[in-house]
Amino acid sequence: MTGTAAADVATDIAAKEILAAYRLHARSRDATRDLPAIASIMVMRWSAWSHGAARGRWQAVKRVLPDPGTLAATLDDVLRNQAPELAAVTRFDPDMAWMAAVIDAVDRHCPERFADVFEALLVDLVRSGELRTGDFHTPRTVADLIVGLVQPGSGATVHDPACSSGGILAAAVRRTDGLKAVVGRALNSTAMALSSSALFLHGHVPDILLADATTSHPGFDFVLSNPPFAPADPAHEGSFAWVQKALDSLAAEGRAVIVLPAAAAGSGRDSAQRGELLQKDLVEAVIALPPQLFPGTDVAPHIWVLTKNRKRPPCRQQVLLVDASRVGVRRGRGERELTEQETADIVSSLMRWRISGKVDAHRPGDRVQSRAMALAELMTSGCVVTPGRHVTRGPALSTLPRAQVLLRQYTELQEAASRLDPLITEAASVWENQHRQGPRQDDPFGGKVPSSWRIVPLAKLLSEATDRTGKPILTGPSGQKIPGGLHTDTGVPVVMPKDIGDNTLSAERAFRVAEHTADGLDRFRLCAGDIVLARRGEMGRRALVRPEHEGWLFGTGCIRIRCGDVVDPGYLAAYLGRPNVRDWLTAHAQGTTALLSITSAALGELQIVLPPREVQVAVRNADELLGRRLAMAAEAADVLAKLRPALLAEIMGS
Repeated sequence: MTGTAAADVATDIAAKEILAAYRLHARSRDATRDLPAIASIMVMRWSAWSHGAARGRWQAVKRVLPDPGTLAATLDDVLRNQAPELAAVTRFDPDMAWMAAVIDAVDRHCPERFADVFEALLVDLVRSGELRTGDFHTPRTVADLIVGLVQPGSGATVHDPACSSGGILAAAVRRTDGLKAVVGRALNSTAMALSSSALFLHGHVPDILLADATTSHPGFDFVLSNPPFAPADPAHEGSFAWVQKALDSLAAEGRAVIVLPAAAAGSGRDSAQRGELLQKDLVEAVIALPPQLFPGTDVAPHIWVLTKNRKRPPCRQQVLLVDASRVGVRRGRGERELTEQETADIVSSLMRWRISGKVDAHRPGDRVQSRAMALAELMTSGCVVTPGRHVTRGPALSTLPRAQVLLRQYTELQEAASRLDPLITEAASVWENQHRQGPRQDDPFGGKVPSSWRIVPLAKLLSEATDRTGKPILTGPSGQKIPGGLHTDTGVPVVMPKDIGDNTLSAERAFRVAEHTADGLDRFRLCAGDIVLARRGEMGRRALVRPEHEGWLFGTGCIRIRCGDVVDPGYLAAYLGRPNVRDWLTAHAQGTTALLSITSAALGELQIVLPPREVQVAVRNADELLGRRLAMAAEAADVLAKLRPALLAEIMGS
């Protein structure tokens, strides 16, 4: 494994372990509210690593881990001393039962890469839906592109008027040493805490204030932002409120780069605002990006480059329109990422035109294509600056030979899958190393495990939980409680055995009930961290309930397990998928082969092998990664099946 790959593996594992520790103890807590405290813990650990004077304070934190009240007070005190900017918007509370576990997880990893770990943690929470809004995160590749389009030099001043989690400001700090000022404005206290943490972890003292704070800072050289797609000021309407805010913050010859929805470039409602910007020659470029670059959304945004006092004659009274809507490589289902080469191609298109006023000729099929248009021509087109409207492209990917399209899809899938392999190997190695240590005892389902590992019936294990709500093992409601007359096409999904796979849960074929009906079945609501099993039919079908399933109901023929704080739910879900465990469930089920059914009492007798927490987390990670790998392999096999006849047809000219 290369040094870069090893570092990426370490980053991913650290983020997963920190989140696993949080999720295990957080239960139904709001991750959006807790995230500033988690980030602050990472900052305190980073400070202890980077500044010798702070090490004693971190040791003081570790000494009081068993006492939640003293721990919360100590964390508040240490944060006030090390990062008063964070302390102003972050508070620790004894009710945060996850604190000790998260501190222990943070302490196990080297803080040198905490900036990357923090970003990986954010991405995971956005993907899972645990953050209530995607406004908190700008993917690193998009942030790097935004900064690359202006390339601030040493001594420059940079501002983000809606700095969310600080990704763009952090990208500026990574790219350029010696920036004179890096200033952010946060729309709420959570964003203020996250952006401050991001800059701290990059070794930069943050200058972040709430958006309504007064400031006397002069105009900035660069304003860079990915604001929420909503008005920022009642005096302005729509997305152009942020455009005006950016322009108002610029120095006399400053430049702004701002992410806007695609509609801002072409909707009739915004034509007057676009026309005003064009007449003042403020729009330098508009860049169309592809969908799925932002985790959790299919939005295909545009990047606007705005420039005050454009002096270069070749580019005045013109706008460069860049169509990059086909860039990006697959990073799993429903998600794409810019490559370094694609970012360089987009940046170089603008830089060459900015210097020479010329646009390079493009070959058919190029993923990045551009066109410079005169303002007069744009004004006659309704001030539409949508790149796809004006840039004449070569053949789209869908009109290229089918074999080439399929081959590209297959290559992207293989590249994405290869990035998972080191992570799977790393997770498996934790199990192997721990599994071989010390004296041995019999595993109830075959083989040997260390004698130090507990083996305990499921019901007894779950009874030891201290922070669980509801019964630990609960069977679904009878069919009479959800009769067919209550089924609807919309509303709350009701999970049945047919909706449960091999640690997967789908509402695609599930029936639904109205919200008021679901309220009457509240005890059958699913919570993140639950496990839902099919208790009828084929035994062993189970799924870990993830944040996106929160609030669903489980119906007749299902059993819900609620773990509490005694076992990692991801580990238990993986354990229930063991072939010998499936056989045990089948043997202890009642009824005929065609319609087996297992009771909650029988399930409670299942023997659970309980390794140390770090081994549980490793098993959980390996199971999740292998699930993703299998899904990619299935998709790749499907693409290959289509590629074979397409390639033969192309070769033989038919």
